[in-house]
Amino acid sequence: MPSPTPEASAPPPPTPPPAVQPQRAIESTRAAARILYKPLPKIPDELRDQAIEMEALARFDVKPDGTATVELVRPTPNPALNRIILDTLRTWRFFPALDAGRPVASTQELRVRLEVH
Repeated sequence: MPSPTPEASAPPPPTPPPAVQPQRAIESTRAAARILYKPLPKIPDELRDQAIEMEALARFDVKPDGTATVELVRPTPNPALNRIILDTLRTWRFFPALDAGRPVASTQELRVRLEVH
């Protein structure tokens, strides 16, 4: 009599791959800093002709508490206008950037356009 053969057991089901978050979901946990208060520079009459249609590029380093430091990375050609712009930009207030719901430091570059009416 032939010896009994062991019954073949069914292979275990394959292990499902680990859950992977789609890239969109990962990015949605980050939010850029938002400007809460942004007064425009007040240009004195004697500089109005020079300020028409000028712009500067400002870089804001926003801390997790919402305070910011600012510098002009592309100033106007007029030093007096640049001082006025910087003095005004220093009064801007931010809501900090968020990463996974926690405030984090961030950097933003913003164009500041001088419009004289």
